[in-house]
Amino acid sequence: MAGPLWCVPVSGEIGAVWGSFPPGCQFLGIEGPTGFVAPIERHRIFSQSFSTVFYTIPIRGLQDGRSICAVLRDSGGAEIKPVLDFRLGYWQVPGVPQIVSFIVSRILPKLRGMNDHSTLERFLSFLCSWRASCRLAAEIGDKAVYSLDIAPRLFTPEQACLYVAQQRLHRASAGCFGTEGHAVLVAPREGFERAYTEINGELVQLDLLNDPVTEQEAIVWIQNLAPSAKSNLLDRLSPTSPDYQSLAPFLIAASPKAAAIPLAERGARFSIERAFSASGQLFVFLESTGEAPLDNLQIEPFGASCDRQTALDLLSCTCPHDELLKTRFVAKVDLRDQPPSSVCRVRVDIGDQHVQQWVQIQPGNTDRCLDFIQAFWPLADGDERFLAEIASPLARAWARRPIMQPVRRMGLSSRSENPPSIDLQIAAEASLTRLHNTLWGVRSSIASDQPIRVTLPWTDDPEGTCRQAKEWISRYGFQGSVEMLPAHATEAAALHLRPQQPSIALVALKAGFIPPRDGWLAEVANHLRQAPRTALIGLAPNRRQRGLGVAEISADDLCSLLNDDAIVAVAVSSDLIGCSPMRSLVCCTLAGAWVEWLIGILGQGGRVHHHAGLELWDTDPSHRSRGFGIAVDLMSLSQEAGMAEYHERQTPRDNVISA
Repeated sequence: MAGPLWCVPVSGEIGAVWGSFPPGCQFLGIEGPTGFVAPIERHRIFSQSFSTVFYTIPIRGLQDGRSICAVLRDSGGAEIKPVLDFRLGYWQVPGVPQIVSFIVSRILPKLRGMNDHSTLERFLSFLCSWRASCRLAAEIGDKAVYSLDIAPRLFTPEQACLYVAQQRLHRASAGCFGTEGHAVLVAPREGFERAYTEINGELVQLDLLNDPVTEQEAIVWIQNLAPSAKSNLLDRLSPTSPDYQSLAPFLIAASPKAAAIPLAERGARFSIERAFSASGQLFVFLESTGEAPLDNLQIEPFGASCDRQTALDLLSCTCPHDELLKTRFVAKVDLRDQPPSSVCRVRVDIGDQHVQQWVQIQPGNTDRCLDFIQAFWPLADGDERFLAEIASPLARAWARRPIMQPVRRMGLSSRSENPPSIDLQIAAEASLTRLHNTLWGVRSSIASDQPIRVTLPWTDDPEGTCRQAKEWISRYGFQGSVEMLPAHATEAAALHLRPQQPSIALVALKAGFIPPRDGWLAEVANHLRQAPRTALIGLAPNRRQRGLGVAEISADDLCSLLNDDAIVAVAVSSDLIGCSPMRSLVCCTLAGAWVEWLIGILGQGGRVHHHAGLELWDTDPSHRSRGFGIAVDLMSLSQEAGMAEYHERQTPRDNVISA
C-alpha cells in the first residue's frame, strides 16, 4: 500500500485522517505510542473535484513524519497492518480544502464540550502561502465592505472563506468584485479579525483591519467607485441589508436615467428613463428604439426577497422616430408588501442582450414627475388606461402631499374699517398678462371699496412677480392682499386659502377672464343671500360645448364642463365655505379642485347652479388650461368619487398597445 496517512487536526485531541487503502479494506484504527486507537466517526465527502472517506480519531502522541501502524480488515476478515508515514496535510494535497470546510461546518459545531477552534486555526495559519491586509471601507446594514490590494481577477464573484470571530471558525461566502485594480470584499458584519480563502490554488490569510469608519468616510469611498462597482455593491447588499438608506443615493451612478445601451440593430438603443414611487406603487419608464423585442422584464426593489416573484403591469405605446420604431414602456410594481426602498434593479432581455441596471427611485408626488410623464407618453391626455393606472395615482399623491412652506401674504392699504361682505379672489396663472386683463375688467365693474385677494403661483422670480402684481393693484386703486403659493404647490392649493376675515360669500375667478357687465358681483351676492345653500359656477361661453337648462347642475354636468375647461369661476355662501370636499384631495388643477369641492357640497345636500353674472369672457380665446391636468383630474374624480359616467373625449386606440 503506497502513500502516507494524511491528517488535519480538528482540535488538540482529535484529528481527521484518510489514506489510500486497498479496495474492500475496512479501517479499524491505528497502533500509536499510546497503544491501539479506534476511530470516533466515519465521514464521507462527495464533490465534483474530490470524493473520499475520512475518520475522526484521537491523535494524542502522534507526530508529523513518524511511522505508524494502520490496522485494516480485508474482505476476507483478515487483519492487515501496513506501516505508514503519519503526515499533516498541506493545502495542495487533494481533499484538504474539502475536509477543512467539512470540519468547520459539520464537526466543530457538534463538539460543544470542546470549544477548541484554535488548533485548526493555527493549522490554517501554518498552511498559508501569504498574507494580505484588508481595510474596512464601509459598514452598511449587516455587511462590512473591505478594500484589498489584490487583483480582482484572482477572486470569484462568490468567494468561499473561513472567518475567525470570537475565537471560533465560521464558513461563509463573501461577494467579491473589482474596481480600478483593487478587489472589494463584502462580508458579514460580525467583527471578524481574520479570514482564510483560496486564491490560485493557495491558501491566503486576510487580516481584516476593522478600524472604525465614519459615515462620511464611507460616502467618500463609495463616491470614488466606478459605476459598475457601485452596481456590483448593490447586488451584494440586496436583499440582505435593509439598513442602507443613508448611503443608497451614493451607490447610484450620477443620474437616475441610465446611459442608453446600444443594441445589435444599427441606430437602435435601450434606456431606463426614470423610476418614481407614490401611493405604495413603483413606476419604471423604459424606452426602446428598434425592432428588438422586450422579454423577461424583472424589477426588484432593494431589499426584496430573492425567492419572491414581483408581479408587473406593463403598458407600451409606439412613437414616430425617424426610420426606426420607438416604443415606450411603463412597468408598475406593487410595493405595499415590500420594505421601503430608494433604488431598484431592472433586469431585461431585449433582443440577444441582457441588461441589468440599478436605478434611483424618485418621489412621484411632484409636479416635475407629472411634467415628465406627460412628455414621455405621446397620448398622455388621451390614453384612458395610462391616465387610470399611471397618471392618476401620481397626481393624487402630489395633491395630497403636505406643503411645509408657508404662503407668502402681502397686505395692501385698506380704505374701509368695516370687514368686506364678499371675499373676491382672483387666481392668477404664470402669465401675468392675463392677470392684468382681469384686474382692468374687474375694476370697471365693481364698487371702489370692494377689496380683492390676488393669488399668484410660485415663479422663479417671486419678488419680481409680487412687485408687478402690487403695482397693477395700486394703479387701479384696489385694496386687499397678494398671496403667493409655496414652491411646486398645485394650482388646487389656491382653493384652500380661506379668507382672513368673515364674509357672507366667497367669489373666485380665474385670471384671464373679465365680467360680463357692471354690477355682476352684487347680483351674485344677492342670489347667495336668498339661497344660502346654493353654490354658483361661472362659465366661459366660448368653451361650453352644450347648453345648460335652469335645473340644478349634477356631478355629471360638472365633470362634463370640467372636460371642456369651461368652469372659470365659482361662488359659495359662508354656509357652504366649510363644507369638506371628498374624503381626501384628488385634483391638481384649480378647476378640478372647484369641481371636487362642489361635488362635496352636493353630497351634503347643497345645490349648484350657473349664474349669468358669472358668464365671464375670455380675453384670449386661444388660451387653454393644460389638457393633461384636466384629464388626470377627471380620471381621479371618477376613481375616487365612483363617478364612472361623465362626458369624456374619444381616446385614439390605434397607437396604444397594452400588455
